[in-house]
Amino acid sequence: MSKDRSVPVSDEVRVLKYMRIQAGLSLRKAGRLFGISDGAISHIENGKMKLPIDRIEPMVLAYGFTMGDFLKLSRSKKLPSNRREECERLIKTVPNSRLDELFELLSQLTKEKYQ
Repeated sequence: MSKDRSVPVSDEVRVLKYMRIQAGLSLRKAGRLFGISDGAISHIENGKMKLPIDRIEPMVLAYGFTMGDFLKLSRSKKLPSNRREECERLIKTVPNSRLDELFELLSQLTKEKYQ
């Protein structure tokens, strides 16, 4: 029987994951930014590794937020929804026959024109 090495995912860790995703950073890019592996970030975000307290502020700032933002979100009862993940999940369910329509809509929203 293996030992359960998980630690509870704290509100602070949930906020950092939210901030990373809002910043548009993958686990790999975030890991490179901090000089640690993407696996370490994943383990922190999933409660398999404890978050070192001295990493919080550099992560918050690198994600483009302030410590005030971090504290406010950490203390709130409910984190904002992660629309990026929700959208990605929905896109995966769109039938192939409707992808051209979706692409056009997304192109208009981002004002990027693809040929």
